[in-house]
Amino acid sequence: MARAIPRKSPLRRAARASRPSRLRMQSPTFSRLPFPGQGAVLLALVVAVFVGLAVLVYNSSFLQVRSFEVAGVRVLNQGALIELSQAYGENMLTLRTGEVEDRLEANAYVAEATVSRDWPGVLHIQIVERAPIGTWQVGGSAFLVDAEGVVLDVQVGTPPAGTIPIAAVDGTVPQIGERVDADAINLIDRLRSDIPALSGENVASFEYSRLFGLTVITASGIRVVFEDSKDYDYKLATLVSTLTQARAQGLAFSVIDLRFGDSPALR
Repeated sequence: MARAIPRKSPLRRAARASRPSRLRMQSPTFSRLPFPGQGAVLLALVVAVFVGLAVLVYNSSFLQVRSFEVAGVRVLNQGALIELSQAYGENMLTLRTGEVEDRLEANAYVAEATVSRDWPGVLHIQIVERAPIGTWQVGGSAFLVDAEGVVLDVQVGTPPAGTIPIAAVDGTVPQIGERVDADAINLIDRLRSDIPALSGENVASFEYSRLFGLTVITASGIRVVFEDSKDYDYKLATLVSTLTQARAQGLAFSVIDLRFGDSPALR
């Protein structure tokens, strides 16, 4: 019967030492190398892509003014206004609408211009036109003027319906866009309806001079020197009462001068 070898026997230790040792293979580990500024580089790439896209869109025809919608035009030519705006092909982002409005309002017929964008490429133009109410006749020429005295254009051919002739006997020839006496024009606009309504006299024409101001010529040939719009209601009432008394007394006269307050002069 074989005897068991004790655990701490020299023979057991010798046998254990004689066994070939097993090598334990360890899997290799790789440490991640640090990348200085990695976040900054990524941000720069994103910004570069964004800027590139923005430049591409900015330079494309997508944001250029390609068409116009014009409203409020009665006399003016839409094509001429679009050309005057100088906005076709401009970039919608950088377009200065105020400058476009200024260019449009350089036309004497344009009282006000409002410009707005309609993305991506439409420009809206809203026009308020001036309307002629009289023809300012001076130096052998006639000019259309509006209620503010703005000279709109040279009158050629038949005047527009409803305009009143105004003979400027001692004025200079105005330029398009300049203003003649605005007070006289406003006075004309009121007198041409008030005189017929209150006195029964129809207005034929008006005459303007620096010395006498505005003179009304009625259809019956009476010249009424009104001068200006100061004390308008009083002058108008004086005219009506003077005409009534003169007719009642059978007075013959051709001029009523209202420049002297409550003492109108008849000649």
